[in-house]
Amino acid sequence: MQRSRMEIRPRPEVPPAALRLQDRDGLDVNLVLWAIWLGQTGAAPLDERFAAAAVAQVMPWRDMVVRGLRGIRQAMKPDVPGAPAGDANELREKIKKLELEGERIQHLILGALARPGAGQPDKLIAVHNVTRICAVEDVAVTDALKADVEKLADAAFAK
Repeated sequence: MQRSRMEIRPRPEVPPAALRLQDRDGLDVNLVLWAIWLGQTGAAPLDERFAAAAVAQVMPWRDMVVRGLRGIRQAMKPDVPGAPAGDANELREKIKKLELEGERIQHLILGALARPGAGQPDKLIAVHNVTRICAVEDVAVTDALKADVEKLADAAFAK
């Protein structure tokens, strides 16, 4: 995934939609982006077995490293009582950079799982792939979730 990185057109609705999927729905946005990226590559739709294998492959890194760093960073917001605010904020920014580096490595893990696509880029397949990830992660596919996934897919497939 890193070499053929998914392109999402810069749109103001994309970051808030991704954060809602993460915070409201508990989804791993990296998995969501990977699922959409597969649709961009023309890969066959994810089946339940492959989606489960992808989640299982990435879960240890995601849970121990990415979510661990995110939890530390979020716990530091707002200021930690007794800690000098400037120093604490500086440390929080360093942790944020480490979290992003952890996500980059997660992208490499997911990219290694990609199957070559023989078809054409397909937004419907991309959205279907996200619903497969939701099923494996036991996340309910609500109207709000669908709307936010559509925003990401629209940005990914915009010309």
